[in-house]
Amino acid sequence: MKTRNGFVSNSSSSSFVVRYKVWEWENKSISAPLLTPEEVKMLTKQGFTLSNHTHPSHVENCNLSKTKIKEDMDITMVKSVSCNQDDEIGFLLSHNIPFTASVHYGHQHVIFEKGSKHIYILQNYGCEAETYQRGIKHHLKMWKMSGTKPITKLAVKKVLKEYERWNNEDGNEK
Repeated sequence: MKTRNGFVSNSSSSSFVVRYKVWEWENKSISAPLLTPEEVKMLTKQGFTLSNHTHPSHVENCNLSKTKIKEDMDITMVKSVSCNQDDEIGFLLSHNIPFTASVHYGHQHVIFEKGSKHIYILQNYGCEAETYQRGIKHHLKMWKMSGTKPITKLAVKKVLKEYERWNNEDGNEK
């Protein structure tokens, strides 16, 4: 039997958002793709779907199969899982794909920016963090001003090492 001692539990509802194209208000047009065709193919194979949802908390409450993409809005690739969100996090990190996620029934919000050496886990602050979408520096400044410390900063290398260790275990209880 496998027992996980990771940063997220494996029995919760989680939703992931990966930005694909961004609506540029100044130009009134959609940006060039932020993902390569290979990344889109990988994400699609992993179960991600095109959407206009930019907030992970909105993803699990919609019927993604009936989503009609509007070209005058941000276009994202989204996925909702009922367990094993650390598999999704490991997949995205190992391919250097930036994402935002609401994990463990919204009790945590995870942010990873492309090329970053860290991921950030925001405790019990998910819905409000999703609203701003101005990047981690803005969030850090906001929390410093509030005097609270709800952020965990984890090294991507450490998370990927744990993800690899977990996937290579033979399933025997230790």
